[in-house]
Amino acid sequence: GITVAIIDAFASPTIVKDAAQYFANRGFPGFAAGQFTQQVAPGTYNHPEGGHFDPSGWYGEETLDVEAVHSMAPGANVLFVGSPNNTQDMDAAMNHIVANRLADVVSNSYGFSTENLPPGYLKPFNDTLLQGALEGISILFSSGDSGDETFGTGARPTPDWPAVSPYVTSIGGTSAFTDKVFDRGLRAF
Repeated sequence: GITVAIIDAFASPTIVKDAAQYFANRGFPGFAAGQFTQQVAPGTYNHPEGGHFDPSGWYGEETLDVEAVHSMAPGANVLFVGSPNNTQDMDAAMNHIVANRLADVVSNSYGFSTENLPPGYLKPFNDTLLQGALEGISILFSSGDSGDETFGTGARPTPDWPAVSPYVTSIGGTSAFTDKVFDRGLRAF
């Protein structure tokens, strides 16, 4: 009976059909009437590809997120909030959910591959996360797809933002690659 909000950039025009097919293929009950809703800002659907924007690249992630939430919590209401882009409008989506108390849980599978961001960006978003925490909204963030972000960059190990915010619960963050040092370590073990 709780509501789980999912924030992603853009909005797959086939998400309902794709999720229904996923559930049917697995013999899993789909959404009951009214159990899945979407709030999508104007201009979000059919956003052109190009530049920093890759709407079709997000479609699979969105569908995966919706399918995973319903599979783990089949009695929950699912609210998909589609941001019109993958920049600060995602922050606006979080503000919208928290300010209007639209969900009990907010699931996010995006973030920055560093915590070294300007304080002028971090503080306002952290304030929204704090408000959510104080109001009893569980806010979950993926901890990233690339471990400590050093693979291929040689950079200093760093966690992802906002997964490291003290006002969220971070989930995931594994990598499926090995390197020579790791391989030697396994052989020595």
